[in-house]
Amino acid sequence: DAACPERPAVAIKRDGHMIIANTAAMRAAGVSPDTPDPEGGRIDREPDGHPAGPFRETAAELIFRHMPMPSLEALQQGARGMARDLLANGIVSAGAVLQTGAEGPFGDKGAFEIPLLQMLLPEIPLALYAMVLARDVNKILELRKTPLHNDAPGGSRVGALKIYADGTYGSCTAYMNKPFADRPDTAGFLTMPEEDMRDLMRAAHAAGLQICTHAIGDRATRLVTDLYLELLRENPRPDCRHRIEHASSLDAATIADMAAAGIYAAVQPMFIHSEKGWLHGRLGSARTPWCYPFRTLLDAGVPVCGASDAPLESLNVMRAVQCCVTREGFHTEQNISPSQAVSMFTETAARAQFMEHERGRIAPGLRADFAVLSARPDAVPPDQIKDIAILRTIIGGRTVFET
Repeated sequence: DAACPERPAVAIKRDGHMIIANTAAMRAAGVSPDTPDPEGGRIDREPDGHPAGPFRETAAELIFRHMPMPSLEALQQGARGMARDLLANGIVSAGAVLQTGAEGPFGDKGAFEIPLLQMLLPEIPLALYAMVLARDVNKILELRKTPLHNDAPGGSRVGALKIYADGTYGSCTAYMNKPFADRPDTAGFLTMPEEDMRDLMRAAHAAGLQICTHAIGDRATRLVTDLYLELLRENPRPDCRHRIEHASSLDAATIADMAAAGIYAAVQPMFIHSEKGWLHGRLGSARTPWCYPFRTLLDAGVPVCGASDAPLESLNVMRAVQCCVTREGFHTEQNISPSQAVSMFTETAARAQFMEHERGRIAPGLRADFAVLSARPDAVPPDQIKDIAILRTIIGGRTVFET
């Protein structure tokens, strides 16, 4: 309010799980002391009940729905810039979270995301693997009849249902077994009721879809694992490759169950770089050893694929590989080798998208989708892996980026 008292202004937290609105924005959105917390969200309030400014998780939609839509020209420029950045980092296939309605980080603007993406596909020369936010799995199946789904080699695919089970450490909305060390008034919360999650997962599993569920807190990762195990008991389905996105806080029992059921952990090593300075204060020293436990996951036999969570984090794959190898001093007992880290972003990443028969390795019969590096990650000092350059990116045998 002090910086911008008259016109509506919103600061969006870098992870998208919280915003802070000024009084003018709350007034324009019609938010008042009588506005209830929506399902899966929280409005921070002053002692007298007036909204204080922070809107967490789904509560942000109360403000987002009143924000202006970017122009088509801006979206086209964004699509070109996204593709350029992906290719410059040697990325030949990307996972994309897509909205079908108001549920998701872009609020009701998300309903336009898929039609706009279909228009912008010619600007994007690499394959996308769509993970779709939808409360009706039929919407996902219908998308398989659109240009977003192309079964030809190298085509984009509509592959999975995306669910958000909880929030993040940074917003204190990750669903934890115990309260946060620096916020003892909260242990986070579920962003979707457990029964709704179960019903949606059951429908997706029965329809043959992969399920990719965001879960960060230890209570959330345990719950999602239990729900997946329940699905597999009720309706055994071989090789479904359900995933836990982030899988940030775990314990030994959850890891063992993930391994036994073939549940994938889709992890973002750059989170270590971003969070190592404050995570001890947020969780306490007893819980941080179980944060991003890559070595324990791999040793247990859990399939671990690497991702960036861009634009939240850097697309620099070599820097992410270095984070796996050195962990920048954060619980180095969980360090893994350069070859294990590279495999997370190549072979295992391809399997996590059911693409291992097309890409992920350089082998006869697979597509020529790969990057040429200036050095081998296992042939340079660990603290210099991040400096390895992408010399060329090749998709389908064609050079699409070159330094």
